[in-house]
Parts: sequence; C-alpha cells; structure tokens
Amino acid sequence: MEDSSLVSIGEDIWIIEGDIVSFYGFPYPTRSVAIRLQDGCLWIWSPVELTNQLRQGVTAIGSPTHLVSPKKLHHLYLKSWQEAVPHARLWGPASTLRKRPNLNFEPPLVDEAPSHWAGQTSNAGFEGRS
Repeated sequence: MEDSSLVSIGEDIWIIEGDIVSFYGFPYPTRSVAIRLQDGCLWIWSPVELTNQLRQGVTAIGSPTHLVSPKKLHHLYLKSWQEAVPHARLWGPASTLRKRPNLNFEPPLVDEAPSHWAGQTSNAGFEGRS
C-alpha cells in the first residue's frame, strides 16, 4: 500500500507532498519526485521530510538508491534520508556539496546526467549569483 503523500502521476513516477517550512519568514511547501528507474531503483529528487509513513510508502514502490538535491536550498532533509537509507547515493551540485560538507556526496552534478540515470532523466546546470 502506498503512502497517502505519494501521488502517482504516471508509470513509475510519483509526487511526494512534504511539510511546509519557513523560508525567510514565509511558509514554503516542500515537494519531492520519485522515479523508478529502469533497473528498479528509486531516484528521489529533493527529498522531503522522511516520516515513518513516507518511508514505508517509498520502500513499497522500490529501493531509494539516488537522493538528488537539485540546488543548495534543497538540503534540509538529506542527512535524515542518508542515515535512514545508508546504501543510497547522495547527489547535488557543487553549491550543495559546499553547503553540506558533513554529508557524503557523489561527485557534483553537471549538465550531463550520471550513467546511473542517463537517458531516463535530464540534467541542466544553471549558474547564478548568491
């Protein structure tokens, strides 16, 4: 049985509704995407807070193997996911790796998707000022 926060939006792809966090004093909803890759592993984009119910729902659809932080603002729940799923690989751009040196990341994401999910999702790097 899937967690109620997991919403199937197509074959092998789910939206995961997370909690609301404060972002510079404003309420900001969190949302994640889970994709079951061709090898059966799960690719989790921007992991939201991992509750027990969500963990059960996610593991019911597959094994979370790739935890992806698309930018440095999406770091809030990476540590709890990495602790709960120690075999999962943690991915992010260089800015996230600099922001969270306490976590064990794979090499920084660039425009070309890693071989683990190449051809199944696309990467696009954007540079900005912060």
